[in-house]
Amino acid sequence: MFIPSSVAEIAEQVGLNHIYLNRIFKLSTGKTLSEYLNIYRIEQSKDMLCNTNHSVAEISKLLGYNDVRSYIRFFKKFVGVTPGDYRN
Repeated sequence: MFIPSSVAEIAEQVGLNHIYLNRIFKLSTGKTLSEYLNIYRIEQSKDMLCNTNHSVAEISKLLGYNDVRSYIRFFKKFVGVTPGDYRN
């Protein structure tokens, strides 16, 4: 599963300047690419928590987070509970 961790990574993959890519994405969707990427990663995370036996650490790694603590903070900021609490 390839989940890009940044707008710059996506821009490099598609061969566009990251500023230009952000601008055309926002014009098309009403959201910045960063916002969309965050939403996508959270939705993938929720799915993995509910439908796999992967540990929270494994999920954070699969989703491209540098460490499990930053993943847990990010998840709690967007969802309101920790990944472990969400799973239960």
